[in-house]
Amino acid sequence: MKNSHKYQAFALTCLIFAPLLLFAITYEPQKLDLKADDSLNLVIGQFVTKEIQTLQKPAPKPQPEFKKEHKKKMKDMAKKDRKKDVKKPEPKKQAAAVSNSAPVISTLMVGKDNNEFLKAVKLAVDKAAIDTYPRQALQMNLEGSALVEFTWLGGAKLGSVKIAKSSGHRILDDNAIRVIKRASKNFPSYSNDVSVTIPIKYGIKRS
Repeated sequence: MKNSHKYQAFALTCLIFAPLLLFAITYEPQKLDLKADDSLNLVIGQFVTKEIQTLQKPAPKPQPEFKKEHKKKMKDMAKKDRKKDVKKPEPKKQAAAVSNSAPVISTLMVGKDNNEFLKAVKLAVDKAAIDTYPRQALQMNLEGSALVEFTWLGGAKLGSVKIAKSSGHRILDDNAIRVIKRASKNFPSYSNDVSVTIPIKYGIKRS
């Protein structure tokens, strides 16, 4: 009984491994036939490629073009040098001749300076002011004192006339300027140009 079981197990094992044994007997491994030249070429090609890669250097980076900027800077520097080289024109020397200088004007004031010329001017102004009180100012009872300044040019010609200090009334100020212009016809001559300041008073006589 035991022997029959052994035979059955052996038969079953042989049945299982029989296909594997058959495959091992019939299998023939395929050989890869490489010619000597092909294998040599393959090895040389790999070697040459690696050598070229190692010997090949990276291309140098292009340098920025600065020729135009350099030329422009050189031109600017040249212009600056030219400007420095150009000499500034020397100012013309002003003539210091006394004859060409402005004449000195004397200043006189009636009531302050004791001068024969001023006395004559005061007399001429007082005569010219007689009966010249503005009618409108009389009607309005306007009074005041206008300080008039004028220039006597060349010793015999009336120059500018202006009010140095107002009387407080436009009518009286305008009349004072007219009085000076009328009185200038009787002003005496003087040695040089002179500026005269004279007060003209306006007052109403009350009885």
